[in-house]
Amino acid sequence: MTRLQAILKRAETWPEEIQEQAADLLLDLEEEMAGRHPPLSADDIEALARSEEDVRAGRFATAEEIHEVFNRNRG
Repeated sequence: MTRLQAILKRAETWPEEIQEQAADLLLDLEEEMAGRHPPLSADDIEALARSEEDVRAGRFATAEEIHEVFNRNRG
């Protein structure tokens, strides 16, 4: 039995919501391997536009700000 087969067998005992999340992750990986990506949502498109605007305006986070965010979320 491969590692994947073993975890899939154990996954059958997980709560349904967690099984769905695991299936979504595997489907995302499959799409990535095939070179296909799901369509961007309106929120994604807006976020990319804001990022582009920030880059053009030279607005970047400092190294200190980045470390602060990582440290805050490491918890």
